[in-house]
Amino acid sequence: MDSRLAIILKIKDNVESEVRINAELDSKHVKGGSGSSTPYGAQDAVSDTKVLERRKHQISRYNKKILNEIKDTREVLLIGPGEAKKKLQQDLKVDHHFKGSVLVTETLDKLTDNQIRARIRDFFK
Repeated sequence: MDSRLAIILKIKDNVESEVRINAELDSKHVKGGSGSSTPYGAQDAVSDTKVLERRKHQISRYNKKILNEIKDTREVLLIGPGEAKKKLQQDLKVDHHFKGSVLVTETLDKLTDNQIRARIRDFFK
């Protein structure tokens, strides 16, 4: 998983199913603010706290989608390159659906889909 896409590979009775969840995070930088009526007048800047708060809520919705998709699992392997998996790991530890579940995280560079599947299969053998 990363901050753009989560690939969930479920393995049950040697049958694999794959679900992809898109993060739908705003990647654009908000510009501007409002200008004044006088030429070369002051402009109101866009508040950084509002942008950060919006992104925090988007990440929270993304993690809730992932948690909803994996809520019936007993073993979870989180792999990926960045910080997104750490936030999801925190959410997993708090969620009551995952009490007693085995949770493992690994930091790995960007992998192809086949490399992801192979890593998951090797881990759960």
